[in-house]
Amino acid sequence: MSNFYRAGRARAKKGYLISEEMIEGLIEQKTIDDAIEILKSTDYKKEILEISQPYKLAEIEQALQKNLIRHFFELITTSAYSNILLAYFHKFVARNLKIVLKGKALNRKYEELYKSIVLDAEAYLGRRDLVVKTLEAPSLEEAVQVLSRYSFGKEVNLAYNAYKESKSLSVFDIILDRAWVNMLIDAHISSGIKDREDTKDLVGFEVDSYNILGLLRAKFLGLSASFQKEILAKKSYYVDQDLLSNIIITESLESCYQILKGSYYRQLIGEEIKEKEDIEKLEEGFRKLIFQTAKSKFVKNPLSLGEVLAFVKLKEFEIHNVMTILFGIENGLEAKRIREKLLI
Repeated sequence: MSNFYRAGRARAKKGYLISEEMIEGLIEQKTIDDAIEILKSTDYKKEILEISQPYKLAEIEQALQKNLIRHFFELITTSAYSNILLAYFHKFVARNLKIVLKGKALNRKYEELYKSIVLDAEAYLGRRDLVVKTLEAPSLEEAVQVLSRYSFGKEVNLAYNAYKESKSLSVFDIILDRAWVNMLIDAHISSGIKDREDTKDLVGFEVDSYNILGLLRAKFLGLSASFQKEILAKKSYYVDQDLLSNIIITESLESCYQILKGSYYRQLIGEEIKEKEDIEKLEEGFRKLIFQTAKSKFVKNPLSLGEVLAFVKLKEFEIHNVMTILFGIENGLEAKRIREKLLI
């Protein structure tokens, strides 16, 4: 069966995304409660009604994530099997593992960690009990042992060993992101020609952003060149391996700037890269590139698998925008400052 029906469903779901006018309405609200009343009139109503006052930003974000996961899994099961969509769905699994392992490293209790994750994706995939068992492990070491026999197990062990050496929680983010990115790469490579072509840009930008940002963060943390080489994804798309190798052997972040200015992504590079904030600006540049690419899919690649993946990305960005607005409201930011932080 083709992707026509699934893409048609994605196109219909796109119609339920929050309008620019409603985004403006959210920005103008003075309280979280007022903003929630607006969200109750959107596609998020079902999940929003499941949380209660006083509203907490973390609980609101989890409600929005549940909505995304529900729509995404529905698209996965709508039509013919797609290993690209299934691999992308594992992003939510990797995200939870990062939260749990970092929490274990900080000796956080079961109840606190359980409330900090959304297990809907694991429930759909039939691995909810595994995550609960990991949460119940009395130490980080034992949590790693629980996970070592399952998907992402090898990377969990690598992250644990890197954490012991560096004492930086960021290694869990870097290495588990690599595990998910490699799964996405494998799925993309093994897919049919049309699906590969229709999703190459979205997948490629995701992979390249991981490689570039992962290396810059590892360098910022002072992690060794051998570690940087180890965390590279198994493939890159719009940058060649020589460029990534040059970043690895470069001693300073400042020197990475010159290398990246000669890359496919030169338009995303600011005036310099030497601080953590510069890396975050580059990450924001990748987000905007992927956002604009996802929007264009509904014109350039209609009724394709690319259109389905694009809907998922637009949904992710919508949640990013809503949470940015709510954070701004809670912290009393002016509407102008909130708008500056949105992906539009």
